Amino acid sequence: MEKVYFDTNIYMDYFLDRRDKLRPLGEFAFNLIKKVITKEYKLIISDLVILELEYNGLGKEIKILIEKLIESDNLIFVKSEEEDNIKTNRIVKERRTSFNDTKHAVIANRSKTNYFVTRNIKDFEDLSDLIYPVYPENL
Repeated sequence: MEKVYFDTNIYMDYFLDRRDKLRPLGEFAFNLIKKVITKEYKLIISDLVILELEYNGLGKEIKILIEKLIESDNLIFVKSEEEDNIKTNRIVKERRTSFNDTKHAVIANRSKTNYFVTRNIKDFEDLSDLIYPVYPENL
């Protein structure tokens, strides 16, 4: 089964039912979460994602979703390691990328993620040797 790692913005699209001018971003995120629950994909979630969601006031929402995903037995929780920070710092210095975006990519790569699902593909262009970034509506 292929593994997916959702960037924090995908969870925010879902929890806040966000839209852009033309598209229902929350619906795209919801459809992808359904694919995880029905076991089309296995979801990898990191402690970094949870921290970012808590920072944005969505801690309660992510805990509820995690409980549902645990029930579906289709969730892999990945904890950040010191080696992730070392690798992230090296890449940030070399490529001048965002620390958190780079750390997400490093964790996803270590977790052997097939798809890194994000709304901000452009932010991950310089990290495409680590991850394969895709929009949720393309899965």
